[in-house]
Amino acid sequence: MERWQRAKQHQEQQERLRKGKESEKLFCKLSGAKAGTQHDDYNHIDAYLKDITVDVKGLKRSHTDGYVLVEITNVQGKLGWCSKKGADKVAFQFHGSFVLVDNRKLHALVVRKMIKHRRANMPVMRVDNAARKYGYEGILYKPVGRKGRRDVFLYITKDDLMSIKETVYEYEV
Repeated sequence: MERWQRAKQHQEQQERLRKGKESEKLFCKLSGAKAGTQHDDYNHIDAYLKDITVDVKGLKRSHTDGYVLVEITNVQGKLGWCSKKGADKVAFQFHGSFVLVDNRKLHALVVRKMIKHRRANMPVMRVDNAARKYGYEGILYKPVGRKGRRDVFLYITKDDLMSIKETVYEYEV
């Protein structure tokens, strides 16, 4: 890979991190949660809502399109943020709100959807930019991962997520 490509990737990664931190700060301001530490970050914990751990997922393009990416296995092949090792709750940012869901209920929902749509025993589709190539509907509830990585994720609809919502924190856009 050329030096300019690495520099561009690094710059994009820094921008994603900056936006992620902004989302976490906004969630804390709206909910009264306290920010997690750098060490907490490694355990998918961005904030503490009283004694409950929260992983904050910033605004993504898929969110504006009505879909939500759910990570089952991370790039190292370890349990992803939607697992028993993840935070207690997950807060997803959408335009004008954060939707808080229980992580265990989210995992159960994902499993139910995969079984209902006959995707549970399907091999992981290894392709980069799957949503762009096939559209969200083309990969909905299918296990997907990127080439050369060990991650596994899938997309659910925002309506699916709203069916298990616990709290919605609204803000002005």
